[in-house]
Amino acid sequence: MGVYKKDNTWYIDYYVNGRRKRESIGPSKELAKKVLQKRKVQIAENKYLDVKRNE
Repeated sequence: MGVYKKDNTWYIDYYVNGRRKRESIGPSKELAKKVLQKRKVQIAENKYLDVKRNE
């Protein structure tokens, strides 16, 4: 699980049920850290909902 920057966008990287998930957050590292912490809590409490986009 972590936070990383690519170009001008910060991303979060984490695992749910053995599957790797990555999300783009935006230009703020602090916001990325907060969102990652929120995801960790959701996963720990079994409240994480994997919403897939229609492509």
